Amino acid sequence: MSGVEWYDRLTGRRLPALPVGPAPAGRYLLHTAPAGATLDGRPVGPGDYLVPVTGERWSLRLPADPSGAPPTGRGTPAPGETVVGQLRPHGESEPLVVDTILTISGRLASIAAGGGTAEDWAEQSPLIAEPRERLNPSRLDEEIRSGLNALVAVGRSPADRLRVLREVTRVDRAARIATTATAHLSQHSEYWQVRTVRGVVPSHILALRFDDDIDLYENRLAGRLVERLAVYLASRIREVEDIARLVARLVDHRHVERPSWRNAFRFALLLEEMAADSDRVIAEATAFGAVLRQWWGQVHALRGSRLVKGVNRHAHLPVTLQRTNLVNNDDRYRRVGRLWTAWTDEVHARSTDRSRHQRFAVGFERYCALLVLRACEYLRMEVGRAPAPDRSGPAVPLHRDDVTYHLGWGPDGVLLLVEREPGVERPLVRFVPLPHALTSPGGAAAALLDDLPPTDVTTVLLYPGTAEERAVLPVATRLRAFWAGFQRAAGAAAPPGPLCVPVSPLESDSLERVARALRWTVDVPRLLAYPPVVPVPDAAVEPVTAASTWLRVVDGRLLAVRPPRADEFEAVRAALRQWAAREARRGSQVPVVDVEHRLVTAAAALTRLATCPTCGTVAGGHDFTAWQGRTFHVTCGPCGTEWGVNACGECQGRYPVLWYGSTHLPGGDGDALDLSHGNDVLSVPCWLPSERRLFVCPHCGHCGRHFAAGEAGCARGCGPQSRSGPKREAPGRRA
Repeated sequence: MSGVEWYDRLTGRRLPALPVGPAPAGRYLLHTAPAGATLDGRPVGPGDYLVPVTGERWSLRLPADPSGAPPTGRGTPAPGETVVGQLRPHGESEPLVVDTILTISGRLASIAAGGGTAEDWAEQSPLIAEPRERLNPSRLDEEIRSGLNALVAVGRSPADRLRVLREVTRVDRAARIATTATAHLSQHSEYWQVRTVRGVVPSHILALRFDDDIDLYENRLAGRLVERLAVYLASRIREVEDIARLVARLVDHRHVERPSWRNAFRFALLLEEMAADSDRVIAEATAFGAVLRQWWGQVHALRGSRLVKGVNRHAHLPVTLQRTNLVNNDDRYRRVGRLWTAWTDEVHARSTDRSRHQRFAVGFERYCALLVLRACEYLRMEVGRAPAPDRSGPAVPLHRDDVTYHLGWGPDGVLLLVEREPGVERPLVRFVPLPHALTSPGGAAAALLDDLPPTDVTTVLLYPGTAEERAVLPVATRLRAFWAGFQRAAGAAAPPGPLCVPVSPLESDSLERVARALRWTVDVPRLLAYPPVVPVPDAAVEPVTAASTWLRVVDGRLLAVRPPRADEFEAVRAALRQWAAREARRGSQVPVVDVEHRLVTAAAALTRLATCPTCGTVAGGHDFTAWQGRTFHVTCGPCGTEWGVNACGECQGRYPVLWYGSTHLPGGDGDALDLSHGNDVLSVPCWLPSERRLFVCPHCGHCGRHFAAGEAGCARGCGPQSRSGPKREAPGRRA
């Protein structure tokens, strides 16, 4: 019988034993497992996630091995052993998010099963479909509408039964004496007032008191229903508010001033169907939300009622409604019984769905694959002919300019984008879908982020999260929980672990933020590789540079600093051949073909740098400016996009920039960028409005405002520096 191996999806490594301590849901899955293994009683196998059936703990039971073979490695569970694991608390997403992702996943799975193509897959919307359907009252909502008054009536005046209580009371207050009062008095002399010849005159006596008893099954049912409906209605209110907020944000996206018309056009295409009837959806959501809040107020008021206080709230209640005489014959309790049945059918059944966590983990994985594929299209990567993506299936080819990429979806659920050249394959970025709400309230986001391990390949962690959750986090934690390539507090070190990007089908910006992360991992290495080095023989440097202005010698190396025109390239080639001919006459053989190939490679690299990231136009020679310190600046004539590499005056590092038109719009955290710039930005502009082009250096977290005395700092913590500080080197100086 084979042993058990685990797989750490964040690091991409196989583990013989799991680390000690709680982990976020979805980090680990089974790599190998014997047949018959069960997770919380459900059969599992290789590729299944370690997620619980219910709660925050999971229990993996291995089948017994009749052969008695020992474990395969140190720390490996033995046959018949049970392995128990603990998950990080508060990692579950809202029911609306879970239901929506499961719906989108089902639609994508149908396309793959039906023989659809990758293009068919990429046409699917990553947003909630038909939000008005979620605003329609469910069966439970209808039962609340018709039965809430009955529940309130029961809460105010519950049915009771007569209960006889025996208690010691003063004689003058005793209404009826218990039959055992004499025996009780003979044993308690402390209740004797005086002892006479005739007997005892008591001060207190055991009396009978008649009281109402409301701790009945029917009242326990109603009291438990008050607690359950309060939770359900609070969740339903958040759901309706999320829908209204989503549609309102779509409207805002249509009217916001954007630096890029392409960004606005992408949103228009994405939101065309969803926001077609936005005013009506917002009005319906507002009205329904008001009704839900009214219901919640009535239910919440019952928490202090005589009913809730008078029943045993810890008593066990069967899920199935028991048809007692009171439930059958009293109209109030009959309606309460219908409410209980509706709640168990809708809410309780969902919470006890033993496959829900596993299905959500797989569905979130498929949903993230859709986001990444559509984000590739945002970066002008054309989807090639391929079947719809599937786990362990063939990679999807992507083409941009003269470069071919492949998007693979491994058996571990991780998406890997590689750049392919003849004979060479270079991994660019791993996208790890993690079905754990890192920023959920009470989830200790900072501690969870601290526990994320370092990775070898650039890794982007996609997790379900909302803007409302991130808004209440401290700035430093918020910047780590939503990475966009630039954010960190001033002076903080680079994040060693995966780069976190929140996504949600309830946020229209999810595609933009995934595309922004993709742009950083695909385009930035190419920008920072400027200028290309051209290895040539030392004797050929002088004749080659004398015939060109696009080649320059810096620190003894020949660098290509701008894309050459055809005549400029031919002039260098002619000078190289003339030099080779002179060397040949002297008896020296020079490999001219190799040198020409290096020149062609350098020119092609510069042409890619001169290609506009937004429209794909190749900038002319006069639009490409080489600056000092291995920096450059390019302007696209047709669309006005500008990009290049700047130098930081604080840390002397180089960082990429991309902007459209002007930078009068201030930057901010990831959520602010979503609304203003989308993915048409690399290093973010300064968080404060400025007429200058000031960008935040992703290495040290400072911008040009850091050197301006007398200016206020921003919320990131990047304050101004005194005039005695280091001087800023102007990156815009021509070389």
